[in-house]
Amino acid sequence: MEIFQRLEQPYLFFALTQVLPLLFCFIVQRTYINTAKNIYSKLYQTNKIIPEKDYKFLLSLIFVLSVAIVGIFLLNTPLKKTGLFQIFSGSDALDSTIAREESLKNAPAVVRYTYVFFNKVLAIIAVVIITRGLYRNFKNKQWKSFALKLTLILFIALMSSLSGARSHGIYVLLSSIITILFIVNFEVPILTIVISILVLLFVPVSLQINKFHGNFSLENILFTYNEILLRRSIKVPMETGLTWLDYVQRHGIWGINGISFLKPFTGDNYVNVANYMMNQSSDRLSVDSGLMNTSFIFSYYSYMGYFAFILYPFLFMLLDISLKVTRKLNIRLLLPATVLLCLCCINLVNTEYHTILLSYGYLTGLVFLSIMNKRMSKRSLT
Repeated sequence: MEIFQRLEQPYLFFALTQVLPLLFCFIVQRTYINTAKNIYSKLYQTNKIIPEKDYKFLLSLIFVLSVAIVGIFLLNTPLKKTGLFQIFSGSDALDSTIAREESLKNAPAVVRYTYVFFNKVLAIIAVVIITRGLYRNFKNKQWKSFALKLTLILFIALMSSLSGARSHGIYVLLSSIITILFIVNFEVPILTIVISILVLLFVPVSLQINKFHGNFSLENILFTYNEILLRRSIKVPMETGLTWLDYVQRHGIWGINGISFLKPFTGDNYVNVANYMMNQSSDRLSVDSGLMNTSFIFSYYSYMGYFAFILYPFLFMLLDISLKVTRKLNIRLLLPATVLLCLCCINLVNTEYHTILLSYGYLTGLVFLSIMNKRMSKRSLT
């Protein structure tokens, strides 16, 4: 009912959110189904027999790069000024929000991009590899090694959340769950999956409660789970998309002035639409540099109007073309690559397409793994 009340053309919302995704999922499934099946078959057949020592070089390199990147981040923003620290010590929820903006969004470019590369690529790949060993320790009842690896995964999640953005830690933990699902061929009771997600998400839930200085009552815990699992993952992406569509239907499309990667060509005419839309919102806890990001399905229509419908098919197809690259990777890198791409695609519900490719690890992750592909042993496992 809200959609019909707010939008002059409400059926456009349903076309963008229901018809378009289903149509192109059907197309790409028919086009690349053999490639996807080939990758999945290789994962299932060989993943369990790959020894942990095969990842020694890759993990060592990731460790060195991660220490350097986190070190650069902390040199720019001392630990006490990070958003994560302010969640526990700040007097107000806005303190951590301001710290998050200053420690990442307003940081020098080298700090921003390297730290994003850490939490979107390096952290995910490391957790996937560690989770393989974690699962093996669990099966063999090697509880000391299991506890050590679990602690390391939680530590990586915290390091990914230094800026105060809990979503980074959530995706790191989610990568562990997806990894296990691939390892067991998704043959696990749904209740087990739900419980695992709830247990791992208790870390970001705790951070959220601390941010708003709440007590750990059952009511607050359930409310925060609802906030993270339902509102932010389902309701908020739809609300932001509705807000963007409502604005352009009343005022007209933004044109190329709103497309961030064309900023060098638009100059002073460029408009940071996500920031503008956030500042138009009256019910928010944010700062002047806050952003109301939305899915590329909504934002590209807001920039280009109906021309975006010509662009969408190519964008959907491009995502699946990457499977051709993934299939050629060393068998040892298939699982990290697959989990990484899955997480990137999950982000498409609230992030623009070109941001996913360039900043969220889709292309950078594939490039990194392709470079590592040449360094991994070529000894066949099959």
